[in-house]
Amino acid sequence: MNRKGLLIALALFGGIGLLFGLFPQLDLWLAGLFYDAATKTFPMRSMADLEFARDLAMWIAWAFAGPSILALVYKAIWPDRPLVIPGRTVAFLLISIRRAGPI
Repeated sequence: MNRKGLLIALALFGGIGLLFGLFPQLDLWLAGLFYDAATKTFPMRSMADLEFARDLAMWIAWAFAGPSILALVYKAIWPDRPLVIPGRTVAFLLISIRRAGPI
């Protein structure tokens, strides 16, 4: 990424962070659009297409973490050989991935 792209990304994320920092109730208001307080559930959760999209997103996330898992197995089998992926990358991907539980 060039310097201009980096500055645009930083400005965008800074602006969004500032917006949610100044108006923390905005997060709850946005979530409330998808939440039914009477039944204490998310009604869109029962829609098959949306549940498929959510599951697909988790499979994509695990696909990104897959090479790190394979690199860790490779390193466990051959400890004298160097990692094929930088160790920090392996740690970041495996620590940050999580299984999404029920809502």
